[in-house]
Amino acid sequence: KRLHGSSCTGILLRDSLPLLLDWLDSRQLLCSADFWLEWLELLALDDLVNPSDVLLAGQVVQRFLSRPSQLDDRIRLGEALEVLWEKGGSVTAYPGMLEIIELLLEESQPGQHMLQKLWLVLQGFAVNRWARLELSQRYLTKSLAGEILGQDCEANFPRALTQDVDSENSAFGPAAMAGKTLAIYSLTEGAARRAKAVLEDMFAGLDVELNHDHTATPTLLHLAKKASYFLFVAGSAKHQAFYPVSRIRQDLIYPLGRGASSIIDAFCNYCSDNSLS
Repeated sequence: KRLHGSSCTGILLRDSLPLLLDWLDSRQLLCSADFWLEWLELLALDDLVNPSDVLLAGQVVQRFLSRPSQLDDRIRLGEALEVLWEKGGSVTAYPGMLEIIELLLEESQPGQHMLQKLWLVLQGFAVNRWARLELSQRYLTKSLAGEILGQDCEANFPRALTQDVDSENSAFGPAAMAGKTLAIYSLTEGAARRAKAVLEDMFAGLDVELNHDHTATPTLLHLAKKASYFLFVAGSAKHQAFYPVSRIRQDLIYPLGRGASSIIDAFCNYCSDNSLS
């Protein structure tokens, strides 16, 4: 049965979504892609505008992508995300939408045109509010634009803004990071790779090493011992890797999410709190 109904019913369903997500996770229950698509469309079409909608949408999209789906479903997914963003997009919600874009990039089903269409909507928002975005968000926006649009990046992403990003590299002095190594552990390889590229651009002299091992391999343990900083993406990790690493290091940095945006923010916040930049 479809979830859409009266406005009163819609509000009740919408408010119950966080509880439903927790309940399903605690019981390790799986639902169909169509089920999650209905929830996403409910969020998109609701008259209420809530900044947390984008974060909820990210959890729904993650579950949708974990289940088999059809190309038509993916088209509906993109349309729902466009409506959701046009309804409630904001600078505050922008990092959450970047994480959704990365989720779509990570999975391999067809629908690249949908992703490009959605990205251009988000990119237009970023261009219009460029000065209000965090520096790390500008770097990641530039990186994602190149990855999604490819050779069309320069034509669709204003060169003046990419130059603006490059010119602000001096915001992070090279002296503090010269010879330092940041280790990033994550099983979401694409997000870790994007974070590496952005952080090495932002912090002159910083060397970022990635690890995606499922167990505590000698390579992972050696990295845990030698790295100046260790960022552990708990939302994309194996327990067999976490416990040995956490015994070696008590100073692990944990991002809130699994996307590059969360990884970059976690390290920038750590640097700011510890006066490293």
